[in-house]
Amino acid sequence: MFRLFDRLWTIDALTLALASAAMVGLLSACSGGDSAPLAVETSGGAVASASPISSTMPAYSAAGGELPGAMLVHWRPTSTTFGPVSYSDALALPLDAATGIEMDGRSPITLGNVPQTSVSPDGRFLAVTSRGTDEVKLYDLRAWQLVATMKAVPGLVVESWSSDGSQLFAWRDYCPQPASEGRCLAAWERELRQMDVVQASARRIADFDFSIVKIHVGPSSEGVSERAYALGIRTNICCGIDPQGDPFVAVVDLAKGEVIKEIQLRDMLIGQPRHWLGDTSMYASYWPATAMSQDGSKLYVADSVDFRVTVVDLNELRIERTVDLKEPRSRLARIGGWLWSQFVSTAEAKGGPSYRRIAELTPDSRYLLISGSVTLEEIKDNERSLKDRPAGLVVIDTEKMSVVFREGTTSVFDLSPDGRWLLAYGSYWDESRADDKGFGGLVAFGLKLIDLQSFEVVRHFWPNEEARVAAISSDSKYAYITTDGPGMAEWRRAGINCTADCTLLNVLEMSSGELVSQLPLGEMEGIISLAPDQ
Repeated sequence: MFRLFDRLWTIDALTLALASAAMVGLLSACSGGDSAPLAVETSGGAVASASPISSTMPAYSAAGGELPGAMLVHWRPTSTTFGPVSYSDALALPLDAATGIEMDGRSPITLGNVPQTSVSPDGRFLAVTSRGTDEVKLYDLRAWQLVATMKAVPGLVVESWSSDGSQLFAWRDYCPQPASEGRCLAAWERELRQMDVVQASARRIADFDFSIVKIHVGPSSEGVSERAYALGIRTNICCGIDPQGDPFVAVVDLAKGEVIKEIQLRDMLIGQPRHWLGDTSMYASYWPATAMSQDGSKLYVADSVDFRVTVVDLNELRIERTVDLKEPRSRLARIGGWLWSQFVSTAEAKGGPSYRRIAELTPDSRYLLISGSVTLEEIKDNERSLKDRPAGLVVIDTEKMSVVFREGTTSVFDLSPDGRWLLAYGSYWDESRADDKGFGGLVAFGLKLIDLQSFEVVRHFWPNEEARVAAISSDSKYAYITTDGPGMAEWRRAGINCTADCTLLNVLEMSSGELVSQLPLGEMEGIISLAPDQ
């Protein structure tokens, strides 16, 4: 599983990301870069010029020889200013996964201002958007070159691919005339766009009268996906505020550009409902998670607070069942109650909790994995403070719809391609522990290697440190995990970016549960993806 840059930010940037957690998925930076476009979309949606991708790509191999063809694409900022501004000029460079050395002969890719990325399922293509421009740039990581630029529109969220990686989908929820309190003085522009990464062409598929929270693209047949399934809400305010009616699953015919059905999700909390809070200085936001089976037959929707799962039959286009897993009161709900108890009176402060789930199915759709976190934002005297906790992890047998494994410290997980291994990790931010430079407030639980055949924790690495899964090899043999190097704490205390001994790249052989190598990466902020084996 590949994620956006926000998971790899430094603690200060991560804190800001958590503060705006309710906006993730509904607001997005626009995209950009520095190379001439190869595919330009006209105002009518047609492609003015295109350069199809060659089927013959230059070969590469790991210098160390241990992991042939494994290439990690990592990124770092060019600015030396500590904090979120340091991401204004991010660069991507190729890294030999066996040696930790940057590869020769490949110039840095400029990712732009606060970039967001999405990697194709096979790891071959990297889509990049950045704040302040209206383009989606597509890079072929094997050839290490720009292959297409989609001249787009402001506010695109690029995150969904067809199963074969040939189609990239982007949606947006954009206000051309924003006003106060998230309102819009003009009509919202809400649409879905498609980019053919092989032919380097792009088109607008459909316009919507609702906001997309998450979208899944159905299975591909001969490179063509017939349907997409969007978790949607209706609201005239940004960020999911004050949603009207129940959320729903919108079934989109991609060829016709039409919503052919809306499947209602009755009584499911989503967005930031206002009607029962009364005081607009207080809010609570709810973001359920969705996971679709690889054959496109089922969509699972995990409630954001309780362990309740709705199963949608995508063949019959109906709710198959909603299952209360009869777990003890959800960890998220209990944590949320604790966080609320830490909140000062409404006369003194504003803010509230944000409940967020993540979910994924194993490749055979036998097990549904659910985790997440809850964050409380409190604003008092124009100062923001955050309290957050991991929600833990549950593994659900989808045939029996019962919990077969649970763990309490997880907020993020990564699943191996073969579905055998689960890497679970979590952390939270405690400002009361931090010094005046923001150092020391991270509470982390390391990384657990879980065998999904035996449902046992095979190993627990770095119990009191933060670990982040960068990538997992396509054969499910190796996991690439980053941890802070010895130079990180020193440079954070100094208030500038780390330039030496910042990050360690740890290579884990999952079948043996052993770390087979550890490589210092120097000046570096994170890893985007693992390019596929040759």
